[in-house]
Amino acid sequence: GSLERLMRGEPEPYLLAPREWARNWSPQQRAWVEGLVFVEIDDLLERLEELAEDPQPGDEAWQGCLLLILRARDDLQGVCLLLAEGGDNHFALQAISELDDRGERFAFAMAGEPRLSDTQLARACVLEVGQQWWTRFSEAWV
Repeated sequence: GSLERLMRGEPEPYLLAPREWARNWSPQQRAWVEGLVFVEIDDLLERLEELAEDPQPGDEAWQGCLLLILRARDDLQGVCLLLAEGGDNHFALQAISELDDRGERFAFAMAGEPRLSDTQLARACVLEVGQQWWTRFSEAWV
């Protein structure tokens, strides 16, 4: 069972399934996913700019928009892992670096405020190595 696999240092099969799936993408599937990444990055940059132009960290609607951006950035991290499984993800990482540069400036300007209670962000605080800009707004960030 699961305990025996864990004791042998073998990952659970359900954890390997997404990576195996990504390794089997056709070139067209991979290009489609990469295209979606670029569209998502453009959208996130635009929405982040809108929040930065009129910062209202105490406003609930503003916080809701910020949370959607932070979750989407965290989701992109997972997509990059899948792209890496299927081969080179250099172009996606290069595009994400622009978003992350802008996100870093935004997080610095906001001084990590507001602090949001969200399970996805809390999990990202634990899983992400280093201090990522999108996790700094989590109540779980230290």
